[in-house]
Amino acid sequence: MTIPLPTSSSLLNVSDISTIMKHIEDKSAVVLGPGLGNDARTAELVLYLYHSLRLPVIIDADALNILARHKKQLKSAGGPRIFTPHPGELSRLIDQPTDIIFEIRLNATKLCHETYKCEGNELIVILKGAGTLVVSDDGQVMINTSGNPGMATGGMGDVLSGIIGSLVCQGLSNEVAAGAGVYLHGMAGDRLFEENGQGFTASELANNIPLALKKLQDGE
Repeated sequence: MTIPLPTSSSLLNVSDISTIMKHIEDKSAVVLGPGLGNDARTAELVLYLYHSLRLPVIIDADALNILARHKKQLKSAGGPRIFTPHPGELSRLIDQPTDIIFEIRLNATKLCHETYKCEGNELIVILKGAGTLVVSDDGQVMINTSGNPGMATGGMGDVLSGIIGSLVCQGLSNEVAAGAGVYLHGMAGDRLFEENGQGFTASELANNIPLALKKLQDGE
């Protein structure tokens, strides 16, 4: 389902904020970032939504890069936030080289959480990669055991954000949705890897989510 945005024919434009906010009123979660671009008008919209929305927002891709350019504004989130960076995006958020991120993955993820945690609003940070990490407010760290190198391709993170958003909308807590979403995402990738080896796409993985979910429900 899509809605027309009168002034956003080529990019998501802050001028359409009233239309966007109207359609968000009855929603349970927002996924923000994939495919947005980094135009100044888009950045203004991303920051407005970050500060004003009270519902959970799953933040990925270009939205993370926009936030990284406005770090001083990130201590005033309007509601729960779930960051889903890969190491390059995390490096921009915490001003550390990417190669260092790989060496101190857990500490880097915790540092991001500590840096941007807003009092009264939940923050979850997911560092994607081999053994994806999920850091939440209670200090709990989840380390994912599903997934494989064949998932290192464009669009995989977009699928993950959508899965987490859908689980939040189905009533799971933000923390459980994050952990379950990461595992389910990797499980679907493992199924494709077992069948085809490397070389599958993000769209193919997304199409395998129902089958992976059924295997979980069947206890397989």
